[in-house]
Amino acid sequence: MTTVIDRSVTRLVAVGGDRWRVLDAGGRVRGHVRCIDEEAGRRFCAQRFDPRSARFRELGRFWILEEAVECVRLSR
Repeated sequence: MTTVIDRSVTRLVAVGGDRWRVLDAGGRVRGHVRCIDEEAGRRFCAQRFDPRSARFRELGRFWILEEAVECVRLSR
């Protein structure tokens, strides 16, 4: 799946039915946002890859997609 959603300084590229890759303006991968269904409703989980542990690290869960994307964009 290669659906692209343009944002002001960030792009989302769908990499599955419930996951998007977050790219910065230069095309570098900043992290991922994953959609998860919880008992209280749909949430968006912001994630970054941690090379030291070789796995994704959760940055937070949000009710709004744009907030999850902003979290990934601003994280280090």
